[in-house]
Amino acid sequence: MKNTIQYFCFACLLAVLFTPAPAHAAVKPHDAVHAMPVGGAYLIFAGKTGGKIAKKDFEGQTRLSMNGCPGASESTIVSFKLEINKGGKLTTLEAKGGKLSTEMVNKLKSLASGDTFEFKKVMAHFPNTKDTYEVHTQKYIVA
Repeated sequence: MKNTIQYFCFACLLAVLFTPAPAHAAVKPHDAVHAMPVGGAYLIFAGKTGGKIAKKDFEGQTRLSMNGCPGASESTIVSFKLEINKGGKLTTLEAKGGKLSTEMVNKLKSLASGDTFEFKKVMAHFPNTKDTYEVHTQKYIVA
């Protein structure tokens, strides 16, 4: 009888340890796990893919580049949008190619700590096929 109770307690303990806990309704597992999508090219600006960035690190930067998949460094950015949030005011600028316009550079110069900017709808194509694809991006926060 003593062994039966011990085996029963051991079985209950194993059941508790290996039963998955239900996910909280407010947590989206996909958002929590994947900060950056897996696979494909990702945008690089001023040596970073996103997150906090010092103003001195991006001042004077005018080119966008890519990395993260075979052929990304040889691919050409054909268009993008720059969304700037300065003090709660949203401004969106568009460009063709992978170079920032003078207006974009000036807007970025005017940002202060806590302001954000994000490159969106960054479209690129492979040099040999001209097939167009969207590049993964993240938001930048001015430190």
